Amino acid sequence: MMPGMKKDTFQKMLAECCTSEKGGAGHSVADQDQLTMLVAIDGSLLPVERVSRVELRADFVQVESARSEVYLVELSRVVGFKLKRGSREGTGFLSG
Repeated sequence: MMPGMKKDTFQKMLAECCTSEKGGAGHSVADQDQLTMLVAIDGSLLPVERVSRVELRADFVQVESARSEVYLVELSRVVGFKLKRGSREGTGFLSG
């Protein structure tokens, strides 16, 4: 069985890859970034891809994807994140 994520470690990782929302309940992923959450299920890793928002609740994690899918996962099943930073520059088009 794979070890699960501790709450303080999870919060630190979220702070590194997401923006905290007003009120502190949730964290949003920047539009240009791609975040995948890795979840352990029966000894296998399930990648939850294109995560757009993460909220740590009392007993679980609520994850929303860019495809409007919502996952409710026990914190102990989260084993990590994969983050691909997108370009923070414009598209190169000039207006005027």
